[in-house]
Amino acid sequence: MEDSSVLHDGLWEPMITEEQFYRIQRMKSKYAIVHNIKPKVKVNTEDFQLKGLMVCGSCGCSIVAEAHDRKLRNGKINRHIYYKCTRKSPTRKCTIKGGISEEEAFRQIYELLDKYTIHPVLYEWSMQILERLHKQEIEERYDIADMQHSTLEEFEKERNKLLDMRLRGMIQDEVFEAKDKELRDKISKVKAVNKDAQERDKNWYEIVGRTLKTLHSAKEQMQSAMSVGERRAILQPIGPAAKLVEREVGTEPNSRVLTAKIIEVEPYPWLDFIEKSSKKLAPELRKVLNSELQGRNDEKSALYKIWWGRIVQALTLYREDLQAKLDCERGIIKLI
Repeated sequence: MEDSSVLHDGLWEPMITEEQFYRIQRMKSKYAIVHNIKPKVKVNTEDFQLKGLMVCGSCGCSIVAEAHDRKLRNGKINRHIYYKCTRKSPTRKCTIKGGISEEEAFRQIYELLDKYTIHPVLYEWSMQILERLHKQEIEERYDIADMQHSTLEEFEKERNKLLDMRLRGMIQDEVFEAKDKELRDKISKVKAVNKDAQERDKNWYEIVGRTLKTLHSAKEQMQSAMSVGERRAILQPIGPAAKLVEREVGTEPNSRVLTAKIIEVEPYPWLDFIEKSSKKLAPELRKVLNSELQGRNDEKSALYKIWWGRIVQALTLYREDLQAKLDCERGIIKLI
């Protein structure tokens, strides 16, 4: 590759002399200093490792990255990357001033991931419990499906009998229409219940299990991630969106309020419950796993049963949250 710092004589007649060229450069430099104009720096957007990962917690706009280069005394360039709000909303005023450095953003993200990383033994138990619950639910679902199928067959038989009675003139049209409508409503309700159950429990084992698996080694995965998409996939299992907010952290002697930029993710209710439950159970688990208590299967079994109950409660919260979202979507569709 040719060195751009090496100059070559051109075959064309120059528009200005070399002296004039350097004089213009000096004038431009003085103008930039007087008017506080920073030179434009070409930035490789691949350097922005967290671009598109957050939104502004104040106005909801995108959080974008910008690079600031500082020349050191030894001639080297020290690059600092910051993330801040675009402040482009025409209707919502943004109250966040400044941004957060990429280094601090990563520190907070690692801290957040550590918070939702459960004990390795609890993780192993969780996967075992989920698998057993999944198998149990499949058997129950088959039984429920058989019952619903039988119920639907009975309703269809009643409708056929009703239609036969009408054709024979054994009942009046008004009575037939009322009875037929009643049976059709019952059939619709059975089908709706079946559909709701399928939507509510659809892939819950995969979703919950995959979330716990991701968070089991989330920090290591984040450190080795090669793209923003991979980093987003690691952070999103905690909650729907990461937000950059500004919080008060104290006051100075002159009563000046000190603030800090914080990355927050509102956790899913079931995951928040798992995190708090694991923190409560961890001390007891460490005691059981202590060398002095090894072999105390009764103690370990008791903790396993407690954790089984916590997983069941977490799944209940997951289903309730999913059902609430489904109800909200249906409400929006009805309004439209």
